[in-house]
Amino acid sequence: MKKNLFSALAVAFMLVIALASGGDKSDKADTTTDQIMEDGTTVKSKWKYSEEVDKMEGTTTYFAELPSTNKINFQFPYKGGSRLAINLRNKGAGNEVFLYLDKGQIMPSLRGEKTMKFKFDDENTVNYAYTTASGAANNYVFIDKKNEVIKKLLKAKKAMIEIEAYNEGLVVFEYDTEGLVWDKK
Repeated sequence: MKKNLFSALAVAFMLVIALASGGDKSDKADTTTDQIMEDGTTVKSKWKYSEEVDKMEGTTTYFAELPSTNKINFQFPYKGGSRLAINLRNKGAGNEVFLYLDKGQIMPSLRGEKTMKFKFDDENTVNYAYTTASGAANNYVFIDKKNEVIKKLLKAKKAMIEIEAYNEGLVVFEYDTEGLVWDKK
């Protein structure tokens, strides 16, 4: 049991390092933006935007990221508070929505058989199926109904996501979602 957990953690750690290093194939630019609302007021957005240019392929990938406003304190070895980030990505062939847990593991869903609960503003909760990222990284999951989630994020001021974390049970992360700018198709 401990050996399997250690192996899974080692694989996840190496994947995070590989994703963070990025390599020399792209240029990365980060920005944040303020959103002007319909009533003329300006909202300070907490969304962070970036893009990566793949010099080899001549393509651009666009990202929007929003970390949770709260941290959840998990047991060892994930002490120090964990955040769950909502990420939007467009590589030119459609949008993707994925969640990234910076410390900890989300219960795996290899074929989209598991769901997690989302709540936008005062609407009723909605269950969305998710799929664990390939490569055995249980801290990245992709949401199946991505366009529906993006549509709700564009309108919402607040959101909550309830996930099942490994060894922790159900936990809720909260977000200030107002001000998202995303016109990618």
